[in-house]
Amino acid sequence: MTIRNLEIFTKVAELGSMSAAAKSLYITQPSVSLAISEIEKEYDIKLFDRVGNTLCLTPTGQQLTIYAASIIHQYKEMELFLQDESHNVAIRVGATATIGYYIISPIIEQLQRELPGVNCEVTVASTGIIQEKLLKSELDIGFVEGDITSSILVVKPVMEDELAVICSSSHRFYGRHSIPLQELEGEAFILREEGSGTRARLETVLRENHISYRPLWDCYSFEAIKEALLHNLGISVMSPRVVKRELATGELWACRLEDISFRRTFDLVCRKGKFFSNTLSRFVEICEGNRNIY
Repeated sequence: MTIRNLEIFTKVAELGSMSAAAKSLYITQPSVSLAISEIEKEYDIKLFDRVGNTLCLTPTGQQLTIYAASIIHQYKEMELFLQDESHNVAIRVGATATIGYYIISPIIEQLQRELPGVNCEVTVASTGIIQEKLLKSELDIGFVEGDITSSILVVKPVMEDELAVICSSSHRFYGRHSIPLQELEGEAFILREEGSGTRARLETVLRENHISYRPLWDCYSFEAIKEALLHNLGISVMSPRVVKRELATGELWACRLEDISFRRTFDLVCRKGKFFSNTLSRFVEICEGNRNIY
């Protein structure tokens, strides 16, 4: 049994389909079938039962998923260690949108200036997706702004940020430096997508204070949000650094909410027991040393 066979097995277990696993792994379905068959024949076991069009794990298969996840994680940790020893290093960083677009670039620039042979692979996604990728060992570290729910992951706050209400120059909030939370009642909001840490923070505050609102748009792009704001289609809550240029020109306006803290932390996240190569350790040190990078 090979590591690759275990990776294929875990993907079939996750998706419940050999064809779906093949598509996800960019290999052929016969290759997936062969990998599963090799494990079953080698140990004289059955890993899946077919229920309709879905493959369901047998008790043996369920137990194997636990061992497989641990083995695959340890194997990738070993690879990272050996790459670090050979100075052929790549680190895989997951960053949420605000961090990925506005904060992480100078950090990576400094890292690569100090360690010229380092490659940084950055995935910009929601906190939920980054958490999932960390659990699957598809990322080495996450740099996020939302809540982490898994007990398998370790969270370390490294920066602070403050959210603000953002509106156009035509909106009734324009020119006001602060507004009561209650004035958000019934407002149309241009929001990030479900799973966004910024959106989750806003919705928690509104829910706890019994404020109803209208989520008008769900946007994966800050540029789409800015365009909607500029056309006065609603308001948003985000970090002012995202619209720094538009605030400077007066096209948009930022105001604080009264009587409530809208501060949040940017956190580094990794799996418990994660091996930290010299390169990854230096990345963390640079993040910690740049708390006021913005």
